[in-house]
Amino acid sequence: MTDDFKRKLQDYKNGKLSDEERAELEQQLEKMEIYQSYLDEMLDGEEEHRNPGANRVTDKELNMYKREASLLRKGKWRARIGTVFTLISLYIIVTVLTSIGTALYYWTGDPNRYDIYRDVVESAIAVTYPNVTVHISGEQEPI
Repeated sequence: MTDDFKRKLQDYKNGKLSDEERAELEQQLEKMEIYQSYLDEMLDGEEEHRNPGANRVTDKELNMYKREASLLRKGKWRARIGTVFTLISLYIIVTVLTSIGTALYYWTGDPNRYDIYRDVVESAIAVTYPNVTVHISGEQEPI
């Protein structure tokens, strides 16, 4: 950009140009905008000509995306199966522990709760159904 052109721009900004000079400068600026847009179009066309598939996904990238999706899918299923096995294991452990707790509850004490509750059931049946004798057999050892 020449010094003369810079001076004209400064005068245009300050409003010091005559109407004729102002119209001439605006016409030059309009030409520059047209040239700039034409240059932009040429550069865009040249860039597209150099890299015709710049925005397209290549087969290699597509295969990579498919592989990543497959790995994610497998990982999700492994996590789901792991969760199911964890829950089943916890259920079995809780069942075993509660069975042990129940056995300890009924077989502790002197006399143990098993004998007390057996006597209660036999007495209740004897009171509600006279002349009926019930012998509850459960002489098993605790676990």
